[in-house]
Amino acid sequence: MSDSRSRPGDFAARPLSWSERLRGALLGGAVGDVLGSGVRGWSLPAIHQWLGGRGAVDFLPVFGRRGAVSDLSQLTVFTVDALLRARATGEQDPLPVIRSNHLAWLYTQGVPWAYAMAGYWRSHPEPAGWLLKRPELFSTRNPGGNALRLLSTLVDRFPVDPSSGPLRDTPAGEEAFADCLVWTAPLMVWSPDARRVAATASRVPRLLTGHYETRAASALHADVLGGLLNGTPLWEAVRSWELNRSHQEQGVPPAAVLRTVHSAMFIAQQGRQPDPRMLDIEFCPSEGLGELGIAVAAVASAGNFTDAVVTAVNHSADSAVAGALAGQLAGAIHGPEAIPPRWRAELDIREVLETLASDAAEAFAPPEPPKWARRYVQGEDPRELGGGGWTVETTRGEPPGPVEQAPPTQV
Repeated sequence: MSDSRSRPGDFAARPLSWSERLRGALLGGAVGDVLGSGVRGWSLPAIHQWLGGRGAVDFLPVFGRRGAVSDLSQLTVFTVDALLRARATGEQDPLPVIRSNHLAWLYTQGVPWAYAMAGYWRSHPEPAGWLLKRPELFSTRNPGGNALRLLSTLVDRFPVDPSSGPLRDTPAGEEAFADCLVWTAPLMVWSPDARRVAATASRVPRLLTGHYETRAASALHADVLGGLLNGTPLWEAVRSWELNRSHQEQGVPPAAVLRTVHSAMFIAQQGRQPDPRMLDIEFCPSEGLGELGIAVAAVASAGNFTDAVVTAVNHSADSAVAGALAGQLAGAIHGPEAIPPRWRAELDIREVLETLASDAAEAFAPPEPPKWARRYVQGEDPRELGGGGWTVETTRGEPPGPVEQAPPTQV
């Protein structure tokens, strides 16, 4: 892998734009997912036994080929698509569209359309939408995983008739569910207001789990990614969430999430790549948060994209989840060109991701401040300067928190 390894500083000559960081996050998450899927479910001793001391450093054939993503990246794609549909139709709350899109994903996994969309039958009588015309998405990935099982439980519970009032958030269970951190990440683009990003991101997993720490971790991850898109350093973005928005949902910060990110910060401060055995000791087993801690520690310790994702997948936790989370963070920090070209080329859904990244950049990218103002806001996170920039408030001035929900948009 030495020939494709990116080096610190290789891409530091030119500041990355918001759009480049978004593209890096989407492609990077998929790359980390593929790298981790090759050893998903393996213990650290098994990884070393079969792959040697360095562990997984390149794609392994999974799902019948190299470069095949798991259900994590598939659902991330459907989340981005839902956000774009919500923006295109002027919906203030993207949750109904996200939920209907996630149910439509079941159709790509072999669930009959009439069953998957039973609750939306009147508005969605037939499969429609450009994603459902992409053959590369019609492949069952991780059939025994939590995503397919838990999303299937929603079929009999949705939707509430829009005329009967707002959609009710009734969790299916209380178990931790780290997978949803990955496919909640696209909420990073939804609003220039960091409070609204965190609040909406915490609601995405609510129907799948009542586990507070999982919802809080989803909010943290999307919130931090939103900061990274604006060029905020990683620890400053984490600290901003901790001080200003960690208590937003229940009035008190989630202790388990804070312990996880503080442990990751301590490991990163050692000044070297973490020993995989240390990651196992610190984060495995976990309450569904260990993968987030591993991802943050790996990215904060690495000077480039490749080192970050390789570190993030070699341990005994869920390697696909940790790899995808690290890939999203590292991609937003280092940009798409820092991802080894061979890995990008091998992604089976690369064309879909590139299209979504381009469309999302056009739909959500904040406007540049006027030239005179750049002298005064250099180095500041625009999300902390009055809620999102110069002209954004006139077009995206939604109030923070839930609003009355519109009927779901067709997938």
